Amino acid sequence: MDQDIFTMIVEGLLGGGLAIISYFLKRTISELDSCKEDISELKENYVDRNELQECQKDIARVKADYITREDFFREQDNTRRQLDRIMSVLLEIKGESK
Repeated sequence: MDQDIFTMIVEGLLGGGLAIISYFLKRTISELDSCKEDISELKENYVDRNELQECQKDIARVKADYITREDFFREQDNTRRQLDRIMSVLLEIKGESK
């Protein structure tokens, strides 16, 4: 009887120990898989220094050629005024002053 109880205790401890080891092993493998996924994502999104410098040059070129909204409206207003003056001159020539 003492030996049966001792055997049951040993079996319980071994089973519990295996359960704990299995839990931590599963958790470690899951973390490793997560790290592998993160590394593969980093590899996909990785930009080397040359590509970054090319992008910076492109951005600088776009900034140099870019016209602001205010500049666009100002130029449109100037164009409209010039067209109004041309229209006034044409109407005066025709004899129909505004």
